[in-house]
Amino acid sequence: VAALAAVLGGFDSHSRFRGRDRDRVVIAGCRALGALSAPLAARASSADHELLAQVADKLIAAAAANGPAVAESALDAMAAAVARAPLPPEAAMLESLLPVWRLRLVKAASERASDSRVGVRAAAAGAWADLRGAAAGPGLERALGGESVPHVAAAQLRALARVHAEPGPLLAVRSAGPL
Repeated sequence: VAALAAVLGGFDSHSRFRGRDRDRVVIAGCRALGALSAPLAARASSADHELLAQVADKLIAAAAANGPAVAESALDAMAAAVARAPLPPEAAMLESLLPVWRLRLVKAASERASDSRVGVRAAAAGAWADLRGAAAGPGLERALGGESVPHVAAAQLRALARVHAEPGPLLAVRSAGPL
């Protein structure tokens, strides 16, 4: 917890850096936030929600950054933060059972799924699926239907395969034939 608090505090000093140096520092901070917040998210203690809300604030701001590498890293960190905190089946469908910090991350990831930058859209697909589980399926399907960039479509298909009950037909539509 102390290390996570230190990384969160370090975000206040990022304004000292400019250009690529600032991007590198923010990327490192996002990666650290994702790794250090994962045990707290897995523990799911109500005492940890305030700290996780602060993590969400930093990652949401970074996901909206102008630098695509920063946004991609923030989305990857969102997924890393919940990697060890899978959704119970009932929470996957009932949004009201999710903690507020996780709902905010879900919203940020789903908004980035329509970003103009290819890498950001690809990272958003994985984060959205990891954060929301099966409930992300319909939104990911819509995004996949309008996607023309193979790299992004592949990321969306990977994300859908993780959360969709029957991913075979979706994969077959985008492949050369039946699977």
